[in-house]
Order: sequence, then structure tokens, then C-alpha cells
Amino acid sequence: MKSLRTVLLACVAGVLTVGSALADDGLNLHKRWRVEVSQGADSDGTLLFRVTPKDGQPVEVSVPVVKGSPRKSISTDIRIAFRDTLDAKAYTTAFDGLGVRLDGKSDTTAFELKLVESTAQGLKVDVTGY
Repeated sequence: MKSLRTVLLACVAGVLTVGSALADDGLNLHKRWRVEVSQGADSDGTLLFRVTPKDGQPVEVSVPVVKGSPRKSISTDIRIAFRDTLDAKAYTTAFDGLGVRLDGKSDTTAFELKLVESTAQGLKVDVTGY
């Protein structure tokens, strides 16, 4: 029969392992992200982005897409949606060629930007953190 000490040590190790797994929730964290639209939309639809700060609540950003809109127009709509939805004290947006950059300000922790859903057919959107 195992001693009480052995059982307690096993329990503590299990709790520490679970705690580590919960702390590392699998977020892809960066302070700067780039969204590039590389092909226009063949149908109307919506882009749904999720911004998740390391120690904060996720914020969803919805961007309507109109069929036939050029890439630059869609990029402009993405930038406007980020600007209008996200806290201006924590994030800045800028154009980067045909892409949009989303940056955390100096005191903002790293965050994840994810394209959760795209219902616009034919639209290609790349999201890259760096």
C-alpha cells in the first residue's frame, strides 16, 4: 500500500500539471498582426475575427463583405471595423500595402488575432502574427 506522502505528492503533481495546461490555453500570442486580403469576394458574406488578449476577454469583430468588392476596399472595411470595435487605448491599426496591421500599444500585452469564420465565397484572407 502506498504511503500517504506518496499519494499526496502524486495529487500535487497532478494539480500542477493541470494548472500548467490551463495557464497555457493554446493562444498564438503576438504584439503585432497583419491581415492580407489576396482575392476578392465572389459573394456577399461576413468575416468574423476574434481578438483575445493574453489575460483578457475575447472581442469579436465582424466585417461585412460585398460581392465584387476589390481587395483594397475589403482591407479598408477590416481596418475600420478593428478601429471602431477595439479599444483605441490598447490597439492601433494601419495599412500595410494591401494588408491591415493591428498592433498592441506599448503597455498592451500580447494577443491572438484569429479569423474565426468567413462566409464570403472566393475570398482569401491570411492572418499572420509577428
